[in-house]
Amino acid sequence: ADAAWLAGIFDGDGSVSILLGKRKSREYKPFFNLQIVVVSTCQSVLNHIRSCTGVGAIYQRPPVEGQRSVYTWHATDKSAEFVLQAIRPYALTKAERIDVALAFRKLGQGKPFTKIPTERWESASSLVMRMQGLNSDEPIDSASTPTDERLAWASGLFDAEGSVSLCFDRPHPSRPYGRGNYVLILGVVNTHLATLSHFASILGFGRIREKPRSVAEQKPAFSWVCIDHHAEEAIRLLQPYSQVKQEHMRLASKFRELVANTPGGRRTDEFLLQADEVADAIRALNAYRSNKATARRFGPKPADV
Repeated sequence: ADAAWLAGIFDGDGSVSILLGKRKSREYKPFFNLQIVVVSTCQSVLNHIRSCTGVGAIYQRPPVEGQRSVYTWHATDKSAEFVLQAIRPYALTKAERIDVALAFRKLGQGKPFTKIPTERWESASSLVMRMQGLNSDEPIDSASTPTDERLAWASGLFDAEGSVSLCFDRPHPSRPYGRGNYVLILGVVNTHLATLSHFASILGFGRIREKPRSVAEQKPAFSWVCIDHHAEEAIRLLQPYSQVKQEHMRLASKFRELVANTPGGRRTDEFLLQADEVADAIRALNAYRSNKATARRFGPKPADV
């Protein structure tokens, strides 16, 4: 399950590169280097990758004012080969990239790439060019993947790029005396439509839409969203495999239990006050996000009298 979970992370946030450089000794000699990277704003995701693989290093990218901290985990050559071999049976969107990377390592027969004979550099260069061409969306075939491993893959993707929100849907202006309601929302954002389509096919529900672009040159991005009872079912399926969003899911499940155990529906004062507390806890976990979507219904809590 750890390998399938890591494959989901890697399909969502990972990259594979074969780099060509020059190293100075007596003369400049070309060399190749295999590198795999996972980028995330959640350091605990990368810490778990480091823990379950036992390889790689984690670095914090230079901070940018007004933006959340970004971290990278990366491994090279032999360590990268070890990880790619473990996740290859479960990888989907980056399966071909992994195949190219492993073929690249096979050229060197496990030795440092700088020791590979000159006659193999041409073959390595062709693999580099092939890797660079693997940027188009391709269909995903996962019919042979067992159900539990598919769910572990989906959980890895959700841990990397998913979100849990408890939003207050205010009453429509046409009904000023109506009472709003809380809505549980799960979402996943990715620039690879085939990845989200496969994620949705595993769970069997949810809607995928293209996100608006802030600038015309921006790469298209897509979002998968489900709410309330579908969100509850998604959590039931993903939680056994989740590594870093257990607390988010526990709070979301607590909210759904409140819904089920409130005889008068979700609009009683007692229910809304308890839901406020759960929303506060989820908002604290998502502290980096805007407070507008999950703002308290009544504003700040009043001081004790």
